[in-house]
Amino acid sequence: MPWQKSLTARSSVSSSQGVPCLTKNSPRSVNRLCLINPSVLSERRPVVLRAKRIVKSLFLVAVTGTVGCGTSVPEPKWAAPVACVGTVTFNGKPLSDVQVRFVPDISTDGPGASALTDQTGKFKLASLSPKGEPIDGAVPGKYKVIFSRMVLPDGKPWTPSPDSQEGPATAGAREALPLKYSDPARSQFLIEVVAGGPAQTFALKK
Repeated sequence: MPWQKSLTARSSVSSSQGVPCLTKNSPRSVNRLCLINPSVLSERRPVVLRAKRIVKSLFLVAVTGTVGCGTSVPEPKWAAPVACVGTVTFNGKPLSDVQVRFVPDISTDGPGASALTDQTGKFKLASLSPKGEPIDGAVPGKYKVIFSRMVLPDGKPWTPSPDSQEGPATAGAREALPLKYSDPARSQFLIEVVAGGPAQTFALKK
């Protein structure tokens, strides 16, 4: 029939040009083989074997984390952290159990830093080394500062515990600070951490 001849002709031309060759009622396996080797279907086994070897090689690279002749993926590098301390007050009074987070600006390298205020509202920043180890201080640079104080239904503060994976929502805790301090998109505290810099004072208000 005319339409069958037309489809056969288009299939032959597509195969010779190395593009997908689709024919009426063609099985999906044949269509995939046309994409791999459009010249001769009898060569499909070597092609499939080569494809499997390539996938296996890529998997080994991903697992071992190496590329080329034993070259390992380099660790991230950023400046050594410097000491950074400060105080948080709310309506003029020291505020305890506040999670203070320093989110790095786009121009600042490093993982950021965080701390928890004590009973006098004071905090001392800590961050991570390039190897992922806890370390005191923060990498010099510009940061947006965010504050969060989660409280339980009974009014007591909720703080993360290294011995528990329970989050604040599971514990029924809620945010006690206004969104202008706890929401990263609304916080207006922008500071720069420098070596030998003064202690930071953050005066929060209701």
